[in-house]
Amino acid sequence: MYVLLLGLSLAACDNRFRQQIDQQFYLLDTQRGLLCLEQSTDCYPLSLVEPSFAEAIIARGYGLTGGAYSWSAAELQNLMLNPPDELYPIEPLAKGVYRLPPVFAVHSVWDVLANEHYQLYDRDDDRYGTPGISKPLQRRY
Repeated sequence: MYVLLLGLSLAACDNRFRQQIDQQFYLLDTQRGLLCLEQSTDCYPLSLVEPSFAEAIIARGYGLTGGAYSWSAAELQNLMLNPPDELYPIEPLAKGVYRLPPVFAVHSVWDVLANEHYQLYDRDDDRYGTPGISKPLQRRY
């Protein structure tokens, strides 16, 4: 019985965490070429898409079909600011800073950038189980 209650409590906690992430908007800083989580210090440079081989994840997130994709940081920024079929609204906040909603397409960009950063800079540091360095959690769901 206790195991069941513990499981239900953990599931409820996980759902609250997911809802919090769900509601956390992104900030696209076009002047600095960064995608950031709003009200957070977490940011990734869009240039991380250039060495990545995971552009297909972003393409699926934006509903793009067929072909192989390879974007520069400027092309990725343009895709995010001009999503196909007006996939989501874009809110300008300041010169060169835009607020993007927490939708699957933007989550997919975040995930690719976060994973690329991990692969390039953090993964080797974690080979001995260094506390505080772990593979980033995916935000796509």
